[in-house]
Formats: sequence, C-alpha cells, structure tokens
Amino acid sequence: MSDPPGTPRAARPRGVGVSRGKLPSGPWQNLRLTDYATTSTDSHNTISIGVSRQDGTVNLAFDMHSSALRYRRSVAGLATSPDTAAWQASGFGAVQSTLTGAGMPTLTYPQFLTTPAGALQLALRTGTSGAGDEVLYEYASGAWTSVGRFIDGTTANNNAYLFGIEYDSTGLLHATWTVRETSNVSTNHDLFYAYSRDNGRTWRNNAGSVVATTGGVLSIFAPRYGGSRIDVQDWAVRP
Repeated sequence: MSDPPGTPRAARPRGVGVSRGKLPSGPWQNLRLTDYATTSTDSHNTISIGVSRQDGTVNLAFDMHSSALRYRRSVAGLATSPDTAAWQASGFGAVQSTLTGAGMPTLTYPQFLTTPAGALQLALRTGTSGAGDEVLYEYASGAWTSVGRFIDGTTANNNAYLFGIEYDSTGLLHATWTVRETSNVSTNHDLFYAYSRDNGRTWRNNAGSVVATTGGVLSIFAPRYGGSRIDVQDWAVRP
C-alpha cells in the first residue's frame, strides 16, 4: 500500500490500511479505508486489529489519544473466508464512537486479545495520563458488552501503564503495569502484576489471593513514588 514515488509526505493519505493473506502461502490483498482520515501521526494514535474467531469479523480500533473511541468492524467471515468474502472497503462498517451505546469520550491504547474459548476482548485506558483507569470489553454474538474496569487509577489520581495483557497456553490472563502519578513520565514507579482465571472477571496476585472480584476493581495501591522509577518505553528500572 505504498504511495507513488515522489509523493510529498503532506500529500500522502492518512488512513487505516489493512491487508489479508490466505494461509499458509496465499497472496496478500491490500486496501485502504479512505473514508476516514486519521487526525494525527503521533505514535500514541496506534491501530489495533482483532479477529473474532467466532464470526470471522475484522475489528479495528485506531486514532485515539485521550480522545473519543474510533472503532469499526467488518462483515462476518471477512477474515476467515478469503475465497468467498471480497476484500474491499465496503466490507467494513462505518466508524463508531461507542461499543455498547454508552459514551466513550477519552480513550487511549486499545489492545485486542482472544480468550481460550475464542471470544474477542478489547482493553483500553479511559481518562488521561496520570488520571485514568483500565477497562475491558468482550465481543460475542455480534455485540460488545462491558466486562468493566479492572484497574482503578482515578480514585488515587494516577493511572496504570500496561506493559502487557495476554493469555498464556493454560488459559490464564496476565497483566503487568507500572503506575504514573502525573502526566510526567518521571513519576512512573513500581512494577505490578495480577492474573485472572476467568477471562478478567476475578483477579489474583502472585500469591494466589483474590485482589478484585467480578464487578469490583483492581486498585493501584502503591504509595506515591513508592519505589523505583520505570520507563514505559524501554522497561528500564531507574533507581
């Protein structure tokens, strides 16, 4: 999906490009979704892609940095039926600003993940740097539902910066993060970890004790500047 040689950077279209290739060695098909122009080239405004194993939809979350949700979904089977589902822009629905009908005005860092049973999930930060929460949504039967907030940062006026959230081969969901007290990266501190046995409904610490239950939240309980500084960019620990 490259532009013609010599195209000025300012003239290049800014939008989501998506490619599909049939495994194991089929040719790649490329398309650009030109009906939406991204608002920024800031590296925060990443594009995240998730494929539902249940209905074969391609799910995209993109162009967010403490701003409203931008999400769109393809028709069923677009990812899993390459021989019959045409790879074209009309296969994707319009850009949406909500998953469940509720307002989603301030979001960053979308991350799709898939449960062991094949359900698609989406983790995002709500709020802003230094004052936000981590929330989880789940997609099934063509609709999204809210699993809920799983890391509470707004109560203590800070926020979690996830290093990762993903399932292992045994079905456990692991999350690791550092805490930022303000919007300044120098206020990052401490390393946190929790895991879930039930797809993000109940969270446990490394000792196996429940630290958050279904409908509850996992609070960031570290004291302010309580330990070593940790840089999100390179995972380096600073004394």
